[in-house]
Amino acid sequence: MEFKNYESFKKTLKQTTKETFALACETFGKENICGFALFSDESAMTMSVVVNTFEHLEKVTQEDPDESLYYKFTPDEWHDDSFASENFDGLNEWLVEKNEELVGHEFVEHRDKVFEIAVQVLEDLTREQVFHGTDPECILLFSVSDSFDEEFMLHTFERLNSGKLMVEYEEFIESQEIYFDDEEE
Repeated sequence: MEFKNYESFKKTLKQTTKETFALACETFGKENICGFALFSDESAMTMSVVVNTFEHLEKVTQEDPDESLYYKFTPDEWHDDSFASENFDGLNEWLVEKNEELVGHEFVEHRDKVFEIAVQVLEDLTREQVFHGTDPECILLFSVSDSFDEEFMLHTFERLNSGKLMVEYEEFIESQEIYFDDEEE
């Protein structure tokens, strides 16, 4: 799949995300979804959807109640960490090809653009009320694997969520800082 520009990439990502959310609703029940995320890697070579359900969240937090915020806000721990991944094959082929063409600051600009597009897609779908009917506590995320950029995480989360969720997410970020500070030493 070849895209003319980032706008055509965004249009396809938006439609694919919308269709994948509809499939998740059919699969798990809209009322049972408590987390929906677009997920990428630090190199912006992949894009996928991660879905969490109330049933799964309850199960894992019962097993380890001290880590309830971790399970709630970490897509790696969610119910399905690559839901309907085949829907994103064409997008991912383009991301890999584009990534191989770029170096240095061009790569950074590309990665940042792809990440911003992913957040914009979730914002657009929220405005279009695609997620309407999910629980008010349903988390929307854009997440990057193996990355802990506190400022980016807080900013994007705030763009997609509010209220009690924002307070809990800030608590979660604070609780995770100790682990990432240890890795940097």
